[in-house]
Amino acid sequence: MNKRIRKKKEKQRQEWLEHSISVLAELVEALEAAEREYWWKWAEESSRQYSTKNVKTS
Repeated sequence: MNKRIRKKKEKQRQEWLEHSISVLAELVEALEAAEREYWWKWAEESSRQYSTKNVKTS
């Protein structure tokens, strides 16, 4: 393989790697946001159920 083609392929590999890293970082951010939202809703629902049980037993 000549030098020009090798450089082009290496540049394409580097661009693909950078793009893949970027996509994975966005995916991690989205998963973390979904996890935070899940636990926030869980805590909210848990608090609501606890306060409802407390009111009924009082």
